Amino acid sequence: MIALKTGEFLSATKRFSNESIDTYFNRFHELLDDLSKAEEPIPIKSAICHSIFTLGPDFEAIQNNYHIGNLPDMED
Repeated sequence: MIALKTGEFLSATKRFSNESIDTYFNRFHELLDDLSKAEEPIPIKSAICHSIFTLGPDFEAIQNNYHIGNLPDMED
């Protein structure tokens, strides 16, 4: 089950155009919470990065700032 959810997280997780940020966050967080039970859970920094790039085009400015290193460092 964990392998299936990891595959879903890495390949199919994205915010739908008609989905609110809150709904997406809840869905994303629930999946990430399920994956925290794995032997090697997804690191928080990776999860945050993944969430930024799956928010959609409304968040392009944040995504671009991440690419150029213009966002503050994330704490562990």
